[in-house]
Amino acid sequence: MSTSKTVKPASRPFVIGTSGHIDHGKTTLVKALTGVDTDRWAEEKKRGITIDLGFAHYEDEQGNQLAFVDVPGHEKFIHNMLAGVAGMDAVLLVVAADEGVMPQTREHLNICNLLKIKTGLVAITRIDLVEDSDMVELCQEEVAELLEGTFLEGKPVIPVSTTSGEGFTELRQALSKLGKQIPAAEIEKPFRLSVDRSFTLKGFGTVVTGTVLSGSLRQDEEVQQFPQQRSVRIRGLQAHSQTVSEVFAGQRAALNLAGITKEEIQRGDQLAKEESLLTSYMLNASLTLLEDVSAALKNRTRIRLHLGSQEVFGRIVLLEGETLSPGKTTLVQFRLERLVCARHGDRFIVRSYSPMFTLGGGMVIDPSPSKSRRVLHELPGRLRRLHDGDENVRSAEVIYLQSVKGVIEAEFSVRSGLSAKQSAKVLQLLQSQQQVLCVDPFSKRYLHVQHVERIGEFLSKVLTIHHKKFADREGMTRSELGGEALFDFYRKRG
Repeated sequence: MSTSKTVKPASRPFVIGTSGHIDHGKTTLVKALTGVDTDRWAEEKKRGITIDLGFAHYEDEQGNQLAFVDVPGHEKFIHNMLAGVAGMDAVLLVVAADEGVMPQTREHLNICNLLKIKTGLVAITRIDLVEDSDMVELCQEEVAELLEGTFLEGKPVIPVSTTSGEGFTELRQALSKLGKQIPAAEIEKPFRLSVDRSFTLKGFGTVVTGTVLSGSLRQDEEVQQFPQQRSVRIRGLQAHSQTVSEVFAGQRAALNLAGITKEEIQRGDQLAKEESLLTSYMLNASLTLLEDVSAALKNRTRIRLHLGSQEVFGRIVLLEGETLSPGKTTLVQFRLERLVCARHGDRFIVRSYSPMFTLGGGMVIDPSPSKSRRVLHELPGRLRRLHDGDENVRSAEVIYLQSVKGVIEAEFSVRSGLSAKQSAKVLQLLQSQQQVLCVDPFSKRYLHVQHVERIGEFLSKVLTIHHKKFADREGMTRSELGGEALFDFYRKRG
């Protein structure tokens, strides 16, 4: 991390994650593509399997930056695989021609499907180990059947050999084309990175790595470590092994941090701009149970929640019944044993506590739920509108769910999943429609009109009591009554 420079990518960089069963050749394939052996640990080389995440990248002929996250295929290391999925733009599903579709092939594909990864392709490896060419065709047919109804249906399925190099020209071309199928990077939203590695580099200190999920970050800026909400200064930056002065959404990045040890920041933590994430022990969410789960999910089941690169234990409270059948979707509340950080729209995976297997996944609807009894009574209907409604409906529900305490504009962005620019626009519209009221222009705090009316009814009762107690006084001052904004609101409404 020496001389730095600002290198804004000419095209959108993207991150490709491998997936597939153990020993199907994921790491060998990445090495053949990039020249990098992603197995870093002595135990990985000794056992010949990937245990933890590996990272590599290359630049294609068009100048596109392709970063690879190589994940373990063994069922015992699914938790490591899930830490690597955070920030993936596309998936490279690897299936060995001599074995075909295996249990972790299915589980990895299910996970990617639940996380709403948009695109990818399939590489059929080890074709040189299959003497009969019909076996390769049979594997292709098996893969095509597996992909039906998933995001990979109709995507390229390319037979390759890392020994002879057969199929690699076609594979590289297909990988380069993935960039056109990936949504634009969320550059307008605040900087956010989910930490997947933390280590000490001699002469530099603490370094963390991860995929930049949104926004951009410059050298010497400060960010917050979540969920601890501790400020951290950025001493230096790298993107794709180059020292730079700024990193952008879509890049794999290494951040050299000042004033913090590697023990104080670990995989599962997030680095983000101040007030851009919310922390909580609870999340309201939409959950889909996989079709191949053997039994219905019961209310208050203990689970493992995988959110970003973090794994945390907790229980699921079903909000629309006592059980959830395989293949069905419902609203849930997670009650967790450790603090987590999130924003509206974050995807997650749920696994059983013991024995460990993937149950399902879904989307965070409310990253820090209100504990208002009035809101809890009507929670399922409100959450359904927050999940299914258009931008305006969703935004009004965000403010309603915060009850009488309301929500400030910065927090509104986190709860709605909108950028600051989008938030300002929609809040202005909701005010013009008299759905919400800005009760404090200084902090930009907004209340839903239904809660403003509740406050009005309460204040009316307070006034009645006041007049009975102080009959000789004309009334209460504006500040006593509740502030100028509320006074003006009631004056205008008569």
